[in-house]
Amino acid sequence: MPEDIGARYHNVSQLKDTIVLDLGANIGLFSLMAARVNPEIQIYAYEPGPENADCLQINVLVNPTLKNRIQVIRKGVSGIDGKAQWSFDSNNPGASGFFHDGSRKGKRLSLYP
Repeated sequence: MPEDIGARYHNVSQLKDTIVLDLGANIGLFSLMAARVNPEIQIYAYEPGPENADCLQINVLVNPTLKNRIQVIRKGVSGIDGKAQWSFDSNNPGASGFFHDGSRKGKRLSLYP
């Protein structure tokens, strides 16, 4: 693994027997890299967007040495209970997200406090 990648995840690499929450995991880059730099952590990756969660699940499955330590949870986490508008951008999945004002078309998804 390139040294600069390891340096970016230095804090994660120092954790011992820890649970890590990846809230808004998108397609799983943080979860995958964190699991790679630290074999002692268990990661719960929350991703509410159906398309992003599908990509996240595939990314976990194609990394067999990490897949037992990353659990994908297809839910949104929020400070409030309710629903928000989810918009998926197929040209840029990283720009997908919740839009509370309904300014973009998309699916209505539940939020969990």
